[in-house]
Amino acid sequence: MPLEIAHLTTDGKDIHGSDIGSNKDVTTQKSSDVLRMLNEQKPMFIKFYAEWCGHCKTIDPIWQKLIERVKKTYKDKNFAIVEIEEKVKDENVKKLMSETKDLVVNGFPTVGTITYDNNKKPVFKSYEDGRNEDTMFNYITDQLVKHMKGGAGHRRTHNRKRSNNKRSIKRKRSNHKRSNHKRSNNKRSNNKRRH
Repeated sequence: MPLEIAHLTTDGKDIHGSDIGSNKDVTTQKSSDVLRMLNEQKPMFIKFYAEWCGHCKTIDPIWQKLIERVKKTYKDKNFAIVEIEEKVKDENVKKLMSETKDLVVNGFPTVGTITYDNNKKPVFKSYEDGRNEDTMFNYITDQLVKHMKGGAGHRRTHNRKRSNNKRSIKRKRSNHKRSNHKRSNNKRSNNKRRH
């Protein structure tokens, strides 16, 4: 499934009072779609904001440029960029909040990623880097896009390869021990022969 852009508000307006429906980048304004993304284990770059927050107003134009850039570069990738206004507190948003480990909104804006652990449970990781387009774009690339091939299955494959490597190392070590053991037995038998 391709990139999805979600913007959830109570009144259908963005932080500057413009109609979200006129924003060609937004693919959904429904909280049920965001919950569907969570259930489908779609990685997300997510922002919680408040319309009264000065920091939120400052980051908004940067966020919009980021969305445009991500759409141009990663439109066919299976992840989402999500904005949720703090007034949106319906059942779907409550479920997203309660089911995502480490997701706590203590201030605005709260920005981070939602990815999924090996048990397919959502986990929030707070974004603490610079609030500029390049830094956020690079973060999305590193945290979401590079780990996307096959989603959670990619991680399992990677872990499987790692465990196979461990097994081969153990085999080599055990073969090494066996060969040392044989050598020491040979030395003993050689010593016995000499005496």
